[in-house]
Amino acid sequence: MQGKNHSLEINIFIDALLEPSMTKAISISKEYIKNNEDIKSFWEQIIVPSMHEIGKKWADNEITVGEEHTATSICQRVMVEHYEKILSNSAVNRRKIIVTLSPNELHVLGARIVADLLELNGYNVHFLDSNSTYEELLNLIKKENIKEIIISTTLISNLDSTENLISELKLALKERIKFYVGGQAYKANSEIKTKADFYIKDMDSLLKELEKENK
Repeated sequence: MQGKNHSLEINIFIDALLEPSMTKAISISKEYIKNNEDIKSFWEQIIVPSMHEIGKKWADNEITVGEEHTATSICQRVMVEHYEKILSNSAVNRRKIIVTLSPNELHVLGARIVADLLELNGYNVHFLDSNSTYEELLNLIKKENIKEIIISTTLISNLDSTENLISELKLALKERIKFYVGGQAYKANSEIKTKADFYIKDMDSLLKELEKENK
């Protein structure tokens, strides 16, 4: 099922999301995923473009917000189905990284994809959703001696709060912390970096940057 052109698989997966059929969506993923590299491909080449299309359909009033939320939930369930394979690659001796969301950001799927793919590559990931407080984030950084933080932002309206969060953490922490940012909010203009050190264009560039930092 894995060619360079994934349009057929994407369309089939979108149909399952909008039916909605969790059983079909999981079945599609299991047919596609035969090894660990396939997980990365399915997350990036099937789930991401499928949800971009779902988002476009919602923006064009072709589907309801409820249908969009259901599609997101099914994608998250598909990812959980393969999490045991991902976790088997997690190595505690690798550098610890926090993956979190911008304050008030409720779109968790993109951040979850990044966290999964980092774990698939052996990183020890601490995932914090938007319900986590600033104090919890700060305490975790100190307790686990975190040197790298990834912040995901979907809504442009949350970019200001992202910049404020990074500024506050830089003031509160004496040690050097590297901030990585990414998400749909940056697609229109990747130059918006909210005082971050690195903009995540894709997972390959992120992994390359992390390897460079960890040498």
